[in-house]
Amino acid sequence: MSDRQPISPTNKIEQKQKTAKSTATSPSPTPRWLWFVWGVASTLVVMMIFDEVVGLSKVRKGIANLEPEPTVSSNPTPSPEPNSSQQTATENQTRLNDARVNLQFLQAYGFNRAIEIAAEIETNAPLYSQAREDITRWSETILDIAIGRGEDGNYIDAIATAQLVPEEDSRSYLRSQQLIEEWKITIGREQINDALLTAAKALIDPELASSYHRAIAILGQIDRQQSGYQEAELLIRQWSEKIYLMASDRATAGNLKLAIQTANLVPENTPAYEDAQKAIARWEKIN
Repeated sequence: MSDRQPISPTNKIEQKQKTAKSTATSPSPTPRWLWFVWGVASTLVVMMIFDEVVGLSKVRKGIANLEPEPTVSSNPTPSPEPNSSQQTATENQTRLNDARVNLQFLQAYGFNRAIEIAAEIETNAPLYSQAREDITRWSETILDIAIGRGEDGNYIDAIATAQLVPEEDSRSYLRSQQLIEEWKITIGREQINDALLTAAKALIDPELASSYHRAIAILGQIDRQQSGYQEAELLIRQWSEKIYLMASDRATAGNLKLAIQTANLVPENTPAYEDAQKAIARWEKIN
């Protein structure tokens, strides 16, 4: 006989209850597919929360854009301060205007003062080109005034005026310096000519024809283009006639030889020269 006892229906029931209890008490392992479902669900939840936050931010920005602009105050808004370039241009324009004020009397000194003011405008600054054009034009004007005074024989004033031409305009300045040197030479020559005139007059002895002849020779050193020439030319004419008259008086007195010698002292290129030569020919025939 077998030692195994048969299981009664009661025991089977108890056994099933124990198995069910044991199953309910110890958890069974979670399947992998369930973990995957949970991960996807969590991601969706996070995305929904992010979209909600972003959407709320956009809504707030939209509301801000829809808000009315602040009302403008009744007090006038101050104009912006001019930049440095605008300010410099304004200052330079003021300088040029001040410079041109000095031109109203058309005096060389006024043009010189205007140039000094315009020269304060720096290179590459606004209105610099305009200032340079003005300086060139005003320098040429000063030079023209100086030349006019030199042509009138007023060399002292001509030199003083030419010295007002500034170095800023190199062309006019160089020309002014050349003229100054020429006028200084002219003044020196003028002083020499004055000395020649004085010396010639001092030689004159009314009783000696030879004194007139020597005086005329001295005045012959004065060039036609030099100062004092007109006075010298007048004296040469008068003194040459004086010599001829002295020769005629001596011929009338019967001293033909002395008359011929005196007439030969009349210089060429004088009004009395031709008459003196005719008289000499006549007196030689008589003598």
